[in-house]
Amino acid sequence: MTKKKIILHGHLVEKYPCEIVVEAASVAEALHSLSTIDELKPPNGEPWPIIVREVDNEIALYSDTNLEEIHVYPRMGGAKKGGLMQIILGVVMIALAVQTGGIAALGITEGSMFLAGGMMVVGGLLQMLIPTPQGRDGDGDTSSKYLGASGNTVK
Repeated sequence: MTKKKIILHGHLVEKYPCEIVVEAASVAEALHSLSTIDELKPPNGEPWPIIVREVDNEIALYSDTNLEEIHVYPRMGGAKKGGLMQIILGVVMIALAVQTGGIAALGITEGSMFLAGGMMVVGGLLQMLIPTPQGRDGDGDTSSKYLGASGNTVK
């Protein structure tokens, strides 16, 4: 076991700005020690979705490593849980459209309410089926690959 410095990035460093040094043989062992820090425990009890620099598969996560610094980034994108709620709301809108014939006082017709509910159902299904995009790990060239500009303007 060697000492490893865990460097947090993004919203994680805002929650716990102190330096974290642990003794661990693997990256997984070092990350497990973060569960003892109350400030880093998410409110819903589930672990934060994260990306670890230089760890791109499960074997690298659990293997002994000689990394001295472990960079932890919050993963960008949803956790695929909003899709179910979106489907439920869409079905409720469809049922209301059929039952009430729309909300005439607000100018919402049965057809538009039915269509909006259907689109919510389709959007929820797509949100659950399409893989979550991976965030940048902070390394690499930031120059624009698509525009003629010398660098990207949004970070």
